Amino acid sequence: MKWASFKRFGSPWFYGYGFQGIVVLGIVPILMPLIVSEHTGASTAGLVVASFYVGQLLGPLVGMLSDRFALHKPLYLSGFVLLGGALVFFPYVQDTSFWLILAFLQGFGSVASNTVAGIFIVERYEKSEWDERIGVMQTLYGVGQAIGLAAAAVLFPEPAVAYLLAAALMIPGMLVGYASLPSMRKQQAHSRLRGEFEHKRHLPFRSPMVLLSKLELSFHQAILKIPALLTSRFGLFIVGWFFIMLGNWLLYNLYPLLMRSVFDMDADVSSVYNALGAIIGIFLYAPAGMLGEKIGDGKVVLAGILASLLAVGLMAFFAYFNFHGLAFFIGGLAFVLIPASWSPLIVGGTSWSAELSSLSQGEALGIFNSTTALACVISALGAGYIAEFVGYKAILLVSLAFTVLSLFVILRVMATDAAPTETEASVTKAP
Repeated sequence: MKWASFKRFGSPWFYGYGFQGIVVLGIVPILMPLIVSEHTGASTAGLVVASFYVGQLLGPLVGMLSDRFALHKPLYLSGFVLLGGALVFFPYVQDTSFWLILAFLQGFGSVASNTVAGIFIVERYEKSEWDERIGVMQTLYGVGQAIGLAAAAVLFPEPAVAYLLAAALMIPGMLVGYASLPSMRKQQAHSRLRGEFEHKRHLPFRSPMVLLSKLELSFHQAILKIPALLTSRFGLFIVGWFFIMLGNWLLYNLYPLLMRSVFDMDADVSSVYNALGAIIGIFLYAPAGMLGEKIGDGKVVLAGILASLLAVGLMAFFAYFNFHGLAFFIGGLAFVLIPASWSPLIVGGTSWSAELSSLSQGEALGIFNSTTALACVISALGAGYIAEFVGYKAILLVSLAFTVLSLFVILRVMATDAAPTETEASVTKAP
């Protein structure tokens, strides 16, 4: 993204929002499981991480409240307060119940700010500027992630200090937002515009939270629609998407613990590899979007799956066969492909889901996002229990299995992409 775009489409509060990227995508993912595992086991660490994601499922509630009661600015700022307050206490408690509550508050705080950030852009600016403004905002969020991962690499021996620093960063982020956020008048939600907005965006999503916060269809409603769609190409795609999300997030959720156990790699080193992949991923969003327009979104998704398969395959192989002591280096380098592959996956997946479905854009993306949410929570719980009762190496094998399954399912979708089913043909056929 060119500097001119930052000058034209950026706003001061975007930079304040970037402070959350440092914390939510950088410091917390590395240090949260480390802090919990110090006093308990991997299963509890997975449970706490899952609680963080459950808190992020409340994005639709935040959107409803902000629109109905014109609480955009208070809700945006409250996200910083909740996140900062929970961060302060998290490293000093050693009780699972308190960890669950604090993790939930961190997730809810992050999604409150993230949800309203998108609403500010959709309701305050012209549609022709949405892509550029969202691109600038999320690029700054991604840069924050890289900075946060670097900070985690330096501060991981002192997690309490890192968490206090993370909490302190919420203060300038909140102050910048308070001073520069635009005012919002009470109005009805622009559901039609939001649906169109969700369909056309190609954002640098850096975590499932960014997806979940834009969910316009309730989780319950979305899940109820899935059985009726399983025989369609869209339903088949959703199954494949669920598998690749499980495969990827099994690695992400306990990443520092996995790398330490399997490859004898401390969090300072593993954070650097994660940051490198995140930085590469930032620069892949625009090419992925342009490539999707040329060769089709399905092939872009396929490229992301193949990159993930290569990464997980190499990690699993060297976890069991450490040829010439190369596991340490190959394991780290292979993981770089995982955050980098997130770019083609999410860019292609978002557009392809809307293209494949005969539902409205909002409904299709609601199911798509709900599937991601479900995979994030299940993978966090699953990774913890697999690690504790079978071993961390087994996580790699399970991740590999789900990634292979996703490959076969997506190839099946692509094979039937040019041949609509009878049901779909009857729906689209003119009376």
